[in-house]
Amino acid sequence: MLRIVRWLVWLLISMVVVAGLDQTLLRVPLSVPVLAQFQDFYVDFRGRLFGLGGPHERKPSIEQVIETTRTQEAAPSEAAGPRYLYVDDAGALQFADSLEAVPPAYRREARPLER
Repeated sequence: MLRIVRWLVWLLISMVVVAGLDQTLLRVPLSVPVLAQFQDFYVDFRGRLFGLGGPHERKPSIEQVIETTRTQEAAPSEAAGPRYLYVDDAGALQFADSLEAVPPAYRREARPLER
C-alpha cells in the first residue's frame, strides 16, 4: 500500500511540474534568443496539437497566407477601374492599371481588359 501511495505522490508532483513548465512557456516572455525561439515553437506546436493557442496570438500558417493572397489577387477591387493593354514600340504587350498610366503615345491604341 505504501508503494502505491509513494508512486501516486511522485506522479502528482511530476504532473504539477509539467503543468508549471507548460504555463511558463505560454505566459512568461523569454528574452534569451534560443529560449524565445523554443517558446515560439512550443506555443505553435501546442496550438496545433490541442487547438489551444494560449494567450499569445497565433501566427497564420504558410497555407493560410498563400490562400489569403490568392483570394485577394482573384478578386480585385471593382472601384479600381479597368486595366488597360497596349503594345509598345518593340511590339511587347504592356499592362497598365489606369488609362493615365499608359504613355500618351499609346493611349489611342490602349484597350480596356474585361474583369
